[in-house]
Amino acid sequence: MKNVLLILSFIACCVSAQEIKVKEISKFIPDRAGEYTVSGISPNGKHLLVTGPGSKGLYLIDIKRKKTSTITESAGAGYEPVFSAEGRYICYRSDEYPDNKRVSSLQKVDLITGDTRTLEKRVRNLTVPAVAGNSIVYLADGDQRIKRFNGMIPKSSKEETYVMLEDLAPVICINGIKRTLKPGGKGSYIWVSLSPDKTKLLYCLVGKGTFVSDLNGNVLASAGKLNAPRWIDNQIVAGMVDEDDGMKVISSEIVAFSVTAKKKINLTSTVERHEMYPYPFPDGKRIAFSTSDGMLYIMKIKVRQ
Repeated sequence: MKNVLLILSFIACCVSAQEIKVKEISKFIPDRAGEYTVSGISPNGKHLLVTGPGSKGLYLIDIKRKKTSTITESAGAGYEPVFSAEGRYICYRSDEYPDNKRVSSLQKVDLITGDTRTLEKRVRNLTVPAVAGNSIVYLADGDQRIKRFNGMIPKSSKEETYVMLEDLAPVICINGIKRTLKPGGKGSYIWVSLSPDKTKLLYCLVGKGTFVSDLNGNVLASAGKLNAPRWIDNQIVAGMVDEDDGMKVISSEIVAFSVTAKKKINLTSTVERHEMYPYPFPDGKRIAFSTSDGMLYIMKIKVRQ
């Protein structure tokens, strides 16, 4: 019997011209027990990339077979790893702490051959890599590096548009031209990403909330408190509204936000579990998330235009 939590009545919310329905929430139990947080989803939507407590380790789970493969057991590997556009490669950081100082390496794994290649070794300051077409872009001790994935992928102007963080500020690159964008002014920016059509910037400004702007820095919408936000489609994002007591999480719900209607919609509302770190699938029809105790779930949604 499948461990499935059915929503007896759809959560339906009218958002401007869109209606969001939560169709089903299913507990996802892989073959290997553990406490996990979702770190990514393959471009074809067939695999979950998960990490353990404290972002230690990285594991690839076949969703249909529920089979788990170990990518690495390295510390820090679960912090913002990236897939190549076609899904063959994964790049992740691995951390070491000699003399109580963190140094990071950047690894590239070929999921077909299983080969692992070190792209950067024991760098003091290594940024999260951004995917730009068939390449990754990152900073190693302040120097920009561009490394290509193997294989051929058709190029387009959109593939060459990406965003990355430099000194906690979003840097937009369009066709090789970079510029720093601070729509909210001074402050620390985190959780930055571009909409799927690469026309809008999603970001969290620490202490002020989560916002969406255009690529000229004009703020389009404010979501208020919405942590770990990610795009569902070009107009809706999903994040978490969480609270803690300084030691542990005491509440957390998955919440969607409509950029056009400027409204939030609760996708979960539970007391017995704390849903966290939502990760929408590329097709915009499902959201994977974890709970504060490390359990995995997959939510099926329907967005009606």
